[in-house]
Amino acid sequence: TTHGWFDTPAVREVFERLLGPLRGTNCRLLEVGCWEGVSACSFLDLLGPKAHITCVDPFTGSKEHDDPVHLERFFDENVRRGEHTARVRKIKARSVEGLPLLLTERAKFDFIYIDGSHIARDVLFDAVLA
Repeated sequence: TTHGWFDTPAVREVFERLLGPLRGTNCRLLEVGCWEGVSACSFLDLLGPKAHITCVDPFTGSKEHDDPVHLERFFDENVRRGEHTARVRKIKARSVEGLPLLLTERAKFDFIYIDGSHIARDVLFDAVLA
């Protein structure tokens, strides 16, 4: 995949404004729901070589998708092609499992992007744990 949310100028401008203060710093990001990794790579491109991201995703898609078996393979390939492998931590798990793991590690993040399940109670759960 070569198209992502960041390809839309209005969306990119919002993230550039939000993340501007973190650009060039050793910041840590958390992305819950990373699909094919395009947004993770876009965040890292935007923030520079000191930024790191943790991505939590089971790579199974959700109810509105038809058996997206390619997700993890595309994620890995996008991260590799973007030359971000050393700056990406992939946790292959549903957020209900992955976020508690990060809590036990006392992980801290400068920016959290939640785009996993699109069911309200799931989003609320992700937000509370994040």
